[in-house]
Amino acid sequence: MNRFAMLAVTICLCGIMPPYAIALDPQSILERVDEIQRMSGVERDRLNRNIQEFAALSEVEKTHYRELHAKLVTDRVQNGGTMFSLLQTYSLWVHTLSPAQQHELQQETDLSKKLVLVRRFKEEQERQSRDEREPPNEPADPSKPDAGPDARQLIGMKAFALDKKDLDAVIKAILDDLPAGRKEADFESSQLYQYPRIIEAHARWKENYAGWPDDELIKKMGAVVSPRTIRIVSTSAVRGETKRETIVRGILMGIVKQANDSTKLSDEELESTRAKLPADEQEKIRKFDSKLREKEHLKRRYFELKGDDSYKRLQECRLKVVDLFERMQVPLPDLLQRIKQGRDRMQQSKG
Repeated sequence: MNRFAMLAVTICLCGIMPPYAIALDPQSILERVDEIQRMSGVERDRLNRNIQEFAALSEVEKTHYRELHAKLVTDRVQNGGTMFSLLQTYSLWVHTLSPAQQHELQQETDLSKKLVLVRRFKEEQERQSRDEREPPNEPADPSKPDAGPDARQLIGMKAFALDKKDLDAVIKAILDDLPAGRKEADFESSQLYQYPRIIEAHARWKENYAGWPDDELIKKMGAVVSPRTIRIVSTSAVRGETKRETIVRGILMGIVKQANDSTKLSDEELESTRAKLPADEQEKIRKFDSKLREKEHLKRRYFELKGDDSYKRLQECRLKVVDLFERMQVPLPDLLQRIKQGRDRMQQSKG
């Protein structure tokens, strides 16, 4: 059976797509097959879990997700991906909330009430940002105009990240621009966890982290990304950034997002991991001061128990991205501030 027919049968059996989806052109199907074949073992496990979860949905729920997917495809063609950009921004913003806020948002099923929560949490974040910028009882400097909230302070909440397609295309452009003598042997396989090293190799070759990427490389990147990405970069001044800063942020946060997604686990998998741990370790976890810390611990132990180094590579990838943000002198998003603080504490304890 050829690859197209095999995939078509698989899709039908899993109920992922309605029959008309098989009418997609063979080239598009083969490209998706190749994408799956390039996945790591963890990414394939996650794909299989998603397939199983989708198959377990009711027909009404399946129809809802199919219609949403169709709208996103149409939006990408007609509007350059405005709807996808909004969903991506929301997804990144949710991760800046406290575990309690995330839980409250997740539990609310009424759309109008959920919107009220979003606005409230956003206002609380903005108020906290203003408080941090304006220490209490400190008089304003009359020599400085009242410019209102600094857009850079809100970047963490609106972190821009390249999607997988644009990220892969940009990394390929960077790799193609890199001289053969500067490429390491394993660069050609272009695995996600190599992306920070590829960027670092290019910046080191240019001998200018603070000016990376230069205009020549930006032009090459612009030729391979989507209209949506070009539009976001072109409006960087609205967010208080230069185009270069927006590009760096989009690439590096794209790496973080893809790395996070590749190790995402379901609540059932986390609880199953908890049950496998020794009683004293379970008790230790219960005393953690936050649900997020508890979740990260269980995620790490999940991969350790499987003898899989994916979580370790995820942590290394996050730290490398933090390092690149600092070397390139681009403000660090809120999503990575906690990782930086943990790294700094570890370095201080060693010192």
